[in-house]
Amino acid sequence: MNRRVSSESGFTLIEVIVVVLLLGIAAAMVLPRGYREATTGAALDTEAQKLAGVIRLARQKAVAGGRTYKVHLSTDNYHLAWQIGDGPETDEPLREIDSHVIITKFPANRAIVFEPHGNPSTEVYTIILSDKGDGTATKTIEVNGLGTVDIK
Repeated sequence: MNRRVSSESGFTLIEVIVVVLLLGIAAAMVLPRGYREATTGAALDTEAQKLAGVIRLARQKAVAGGRTYKVHLSTDNYHLAWQIGDGPETDEPLREIDSHVIITKFPANRAIVFEPHGNPSTEVYTIILSDKGDGTATKTIEVNGLGTVDIK
């Protein structure tokens, strides 16, 4: 009675293939969602930075030119334009907002107005940008009474 006990153990080829297949299916379900979230977050950050830059530029032009400048946010949520004073002329063409981002809170009259000395015409302006998906990711742009622009 000579029985041989094998000390070798391991996985069969079929077990390895099944595990790799299951990992592949899980990755295929998770990665596109993570990619979409990353894309939306990047778009939201980019749009907040661009809008803050336009607001800062309008303030600089008000101080340098000694006249009133305003950043006008158009009523259809998809274009940004800034105008000189209250007139219809613009220094810049309309700018498209990224398709993943919407403006969910506007200042009064949808405009941020800087006086010739660089201070805004009201105490504080607040603009909130949100992602178009579930709206949970947001960026808040605040312009304080001194004209400083902060992104939160």
